[in-house]
Order: sequence, then C-alpha cells, then structure tokens
Amino acid sequence: MPSLRSPRRRARLAAALRARPRGGPCEGRWLPEAAYSKRSRAARRAQYAIWEEGQKDFRRARSVWERTLDVTYTNASVWLKYAEMEMRHRFINHARNVWDRAVSLLPRVDQLWRAPCGPSMIGAHAGARRSASNLRVQ
Repeated sequence: MPSLRSPRRRARLAAALRARPRGGPCEGRWLPEAAYSKRSRAARRAQYAIWEEGQKDFRRARSVWERTLDVTYTNASVWLKYAEMEMRHRFINHARNVWDRAVSLLPRVDQLWRAPCGPSMIGAHAGARRSASNLRVQ
C-alpha cells in the first residue's frame, strides 16, 4: 500500500487542485465554502431565496431566509428583503412576524423603522415597544 506522503500521491493531489474551477474572490485558487466570508455566503443565500421566490416555492424561500438569518441576524437589509418578500406576495401575518422579530432583535436600527412598508404600516411594533421599554437611555 502506498504511503500517504509519497511523491506520487502528492503529485496527484496537486494535479487535482490545479484542475479545480478557477475564478472567484481567490483569483484562480480554489477554496472550500468555509473560506468565504459570512457576508458573501449570506448574499448568495439571499440570491437563492429570491430565485426560490421566483419559482413560487414560498415554503423553501422562507427556509432559505431563515437559514440566512441564523448566520447574520444583525444584518438589517436581510430582514428588510425577507419581510418585503412576504408583503409582496400578501402573506401579511408572516410579514408581521418577521417585522416583529426584526425590531425586537434590532430595536435601534433606523433602517428597519423607516422602511416604506415597515413595522408601523402593519402593526408589528408591539414587541419592539416592549423590548425598547426595557432599555434604559442614559
């Protein structure tokens, strides 16, 4: 049985790495998925959720949005896109739940409060009032 450190084995591994797809942020080098930043992964997941929405598979699109929020729940634009998707397709209760979670987790982010179809339009700010009343302004 050949050794794992044999020159022949190393040559095969090097050839396999050179044959990997080129391009992307690494300029010709292949890197695994874990090497990319969280932001770029979140952006790709958002694109996939938008594609699923275009296919009218809303259950799967919600699943992708939720997985994206598991990674980057502090990103307000992800919350906005998710809630706007729900409102665009007239899932008002889902949108209300998304807005309530967003403003409860990020009560001081103005981008969420000033959105044209934001929490004040659909009445999802009750939870945010509760969480904001617990904050002490000094």
